[in-house]
Amino acid sequence: MIPLLLTAGCGNADQGDAAELVVIDTLPGGALLVRNPAEGVWDRRPAKRWSLTEAYRIGRVEGDGPDVFGQISGLVEDPLGRLWVADAHAAEIRVFDQQGRHVRTIGGRGEGPGEFQRPAVLLRDPDDNIWISDGLLLRWEIFDSAGVRVAGHPEKGTLGGGIRFWTPDHRLLEASVRVSQGPQGLITHSVYQARRLEPEGTLVDVDSVPSPDLPEPPRVDFRQPGTQGYRIRTTLPLAARPRAVPGPDGHYWLSDGGPVYAIRRQTVDGDALMIMGRAYAQVPVSEAARQEAAEALLPPEGMISDDNAASRLPSVHAPFEDFFPATDTSLWVRRTVEGGQQFEVFDSQGRFLGAPEYAGDAAALSPRLITRDRIYAVVEDDLGVQSIVVLQIDRT
Repeated sequence: MIPLLLTAGCGNADQGDAAELVVIDTLPGGALLVRNPAEGVWDRRPAKRWSLTEAYRIGRVEGDGPDVFGQISGLVEDPLGRLWVADAHAAEIRVFDQQGRHVRTIGGRGEGPGEFQRPAVLLRDPDDNIWISDGLLLRWEIFDSAGVRVAGHPEKGTLGGGIRFWTPDHRLLEASVRVSQGPQGLITHSVYQARRLEPEGTLVDVDSVPSPDLPEPPRVDFRQPGTQGYRIRTTLPLAARPRAVPGPDGHYWLSDGGPVYAIRRQTVDGDALMIMGRAYAQVPVSEAARQEAAEALLPPEGMISDDNAASRLPSVHAPFEDFFPATDTSLWVRRTVEGGQQFEVFDSQGRFLGAPEYAGDAAALSPRLITRDRIYAVVEDDLGVQSIVVLQIDRT
């Protein structure tokens, strides 16, 4: 569990900008504990503040062509900075250059080598090849950066998708569900089968890794009267949620939820690397937002709730909504503030930089990939049509 970071403590102050305000301790296990004030570096030195500007968009509402998407299921950037996009509906991969121009289309619907039924996760392996997971065929298709198929492997995961990623020691982790007998019945939990790519191109099993241990989020149950079996479970709106997000570097970023603005970075084997957080001012939930959340908790027709769920709605927003690890090991956090949502950035050393300048709506974006210079995000219009927004990160 993440300790309460943001209480007074002693330690050696960071010697960078405003050194007296950032406190860094080394914990007994070697992990860094980084305490940040409410103000970021950019608040104290505005000339350093980054800005976000829209570079281009890929997507159209009507017509056909490579820039019309059915369902964007995965994004990855290849070694040349080109964007690979998986369209699950079209069962193909489309590659775009750094100006958003279509370069090539890979695959198509089928079951043969280099074909797909439902492409999902896209990964870049240690040799810079692109791995494409097919959620229906349960296999990997591997291509080099020129779009040439180099290999194929069956998947070990049993989820037909889900979390897959490479670790720094070149293990490929694939999420699986396992069921065991507990004292009160069957228990479902997830583990990761780890495989290593041998020099001759084979994937061999090396071990299994348990999923991160996080508390259950606040939930609400709806059930049919007089029955024991049929239930619907949903997460309590507005409540802070535990999160475990694998970063591009193969390490986890985790939050236990709750009222503390704290995020932990650790290896997949559970060794803590950094715990960082900052002081913050709580943002009250508006009456309109509370009413909207209460309406979402009305039981479906023919069902009842186990308690008065609306009474459990929080009166203040969570410290943050979600977070997105970048390829340079910085961390982008999305947080609700008065008037909407904003991004907040921590550098690779856990120092809170602040909120970048951005004229758009952070709540409307679904970031899928953040590099040192760009944010690749998916947006959806009122009709559910998806497109890709590419934001340029200007680092002053």
